[in-house]
Amino acid sequence: MRFIEAILNGGLRGRDAEIRPRTRPRHDRPAVAPQIEGEGPSDGPAAADPAEAWERGGTAERIDGLRRLRATDPAAARALLAAGLGGERAEMRAACYGALAVGLGSDDEAVLERALDDRVASVRAMAADLLAALPGSAWSARMARRAEQMVHVVGPPGHDRFDIRLVAPLPVRWERDGIDPSTPARTSLGVHVLVQV
Repeated sequence: MRFIEAILNGGLRGRDAEIRPRTRPRHDRPAVAPQIEGEGPSDGPAAADPAEAWERGGTAERIDGLRRLRATDPAAARALLAAGLGGERAEMRAACYGALAVGLGSDDEAVLERALDDRVASVRAMAADLLAALPGSAWSARMARRAEQMVHVVGPPGHDRFDIRLVAPLPVRWERDGIDPSTPARTSLGVHVLVQV
């Protein structure tokens, strides 16, 4: 816990590095819905009513309708997502969950936790990015426990040093939370996991 408290309270300085809290805890990806290429919202009747766009529109109309509904009635938009997105393309599912970025709140946590069980990594990553932005989320608590498991601050205050225990292979539950097991060139899995946590 000292490690996380030290980071949150302004960072730590080491002999070779300085660690500071980041405003974006995950890969610097923006927590916004991706655009669906080749399709744009139309000016048809479905475009006027967000709920009708969701029911009858094409892919881009449905996403646009969900975003507009989210801006005016967050609970109604969340209810549409809670009903499920079975049969939709992964790109559509990620974009729909990304619509929750508008007015993101603790009421969205249950829907986003279910999205972590999606079979496609991009959908799980969108859900994880949004959960990372929710203070006090269960996702954040799991990541904090993982950080504590991997990194310990040892030594007296002012002379702190890190004791790091890398994790490999990647536990399945960690991958569910959006940790990418694909390692970049010349990087070990353990280091790649530590950076993401």
